[in-house]
Amino acid sequence: WGVLEAEQGDFHRAVPHLERALVVFQPTQRVGVEMMPRYQALMKLGECYAHLEEWDLAAGVFQEAASLQPDSVQAALAAGDMWQRAG
Repeated sequence: WGVLEAEQGDFHRAVPHLERALVVFQPTQRVGVEMMPRYQALMKLGECYAHLEEWDLAAGVFQEAASLQPDSVQAALAAGDMWQRAG
């Protein structure tokens, strides 16, 4: 539901659903394809936080996404942008 709500612009409602999804998609020692569901949930949650202007929260989840997918330029750039906005 969180992704659908975010796609519809209902970011306040999407956040708790995406946070619950992260509980299901617990991190493991693996990186790469095995972590895609968690990575995708983090990216969507970061987008929601950014739309809500929760810069610190957005930066943190984008940074975690970048650590799961080190080749993801999108996650790294988003984290940097959010840290800059957070001041």
